[in-house]
Amino acid sequence: MFSLNRTHLRMVLTGLILTLSFAHSVNAIVTPLSPGPGDSFNQGSTCTTTWAGDSGSNWGDMTIELMSGSNFQMVHVKTVGTSLDGNKDGRLDFECPEVDPYAAIYFFQFSSPSTRDLTWTTRFTIADRDGRSVAPGETTQPDGALIPWGVGSVLDVAIGAGSGSIAITSIPPVTDAAPTSTSTLDNISTTGSTTDGTTTSTSQAGQTSPTSGAVSSTVSHTGPAPPASSPTSTPGSSSSGSNGSSTHGNSSNSDSENTGSGRKQCRRKVSKRGHPGRSSLGQ
Repeated sequence: MFSLNRTHLRMVLTGLILTLSFAHSVNAIVTPLSPGPGDSFNQGSTCTTTWAGDSGSNWGDMTIELMSGSNFQMVHVKTVGTSLDGNKDGRLDFECPEVDPYAAIYFFQFSSPSTRDLTWTTRFTIADRDGRSVAPGETTQPDGALIPWGVGSVLDVAIGAGSGSIAITSIPPVTDAAPTSTSTLDNISTTGSTTDGTTTSTSQAGQTSPTSGAVSSTVSHTGPAPPASSPTSTPGSSSSGSNGSSTHGNSSNSDSENTGSGRKQCRRKVSKRGHPGRSSLGQ
């Protein structure tokens, strides 16, 4: 009788140990605590999730992912935390990403490479910066459960070395207009004589102003040549043409034509009275 009681006691103890071991294995998992139903975070603000750890679990290298999708086909949106210690209670804060759509379709998934077990939070809302969101795209789960859901994606993909933005340079349209020169020429002036004998200069700005001194480039005339001397020229002298010599003394009105150059000399009246200080030329 004593031996039977002893055997019975051993069986009871064995069953209790197995029960406790099973219970421990069932509870050896991280328990997500937040966010909960109705929680909402604005894009750009701080998103938060908390969990209760288990010191006897294998969750020392935990990963947390932002997810969307149905209960039967979950879709990864963004990994928000890695190398977290799920063996103890913890909290994760991060900047809420820009997502599409802004709706109550997002949840967190907790995982560890040391176990095949997964655990999740309930769905919560990520709204835009002003707190606006839309209704989930689906109202029921594939099994008919009245749990709204949808598929979302993140939009804050950085392009470039940490810039997080794309710079677009506007290119001007091509036109059929004649090309315009953009070259700049310094110290260029064009000078010539006007009909009144005044020397003019055209500056870079396109203005015409009187000038004096050497002429850098002459302006040719298609009509009759302007007077070779001003109306106040000294009486008794005239230009003889291209050889530059002068004649003095009495002379009559004369016309001369330089057939070699095609230029017509202007008619001049020479005073019959000689120059007060005539030179030996023409005597």
